Amino acid sequence: MGENSHRFCWTDVRVHAYMFLVIVDAHSKWLEVYPMKSTTTFKTIESLRDCFARFGLPVTLVSDNGPQFTSHEFKTFMNSNGIKHTKRLLHSNHQAMDRPNVTCSLSSKALS
Repeated sequence: MGENSHRFCWTDVRVHAYMFLVIVDAHSKWLEVYPMKSTTTFKTIESLRDCFARFGLPVTLVSDNGPQFTSHEFKTFMNSNGIKHTKRLLHSNHQAMDRPNVTCSLSSKALS
């Protein structure tokens, strides 16, 4: 290594442990990303409400089989808003960028 190689090395790195809820509109491919410190059903629904309040309710929502998407509370949220919910199995490689958490087909229905 040369005399100035320290300029290209990381000297002070900080990492924050966040997970992300990724919502993709199936038609436009519009992406919404929510940093999540917790992925409970309550926090997931809170993020979806925020998204739906801005863009309208989806006709369908496709998610993985995470516990937040299979809970009774989530089923109630989907049913009360008239959203068809489809669950798909995770890909074996579990790469988050290869599979969004939620894919939505949007309509102009009102949020319950």
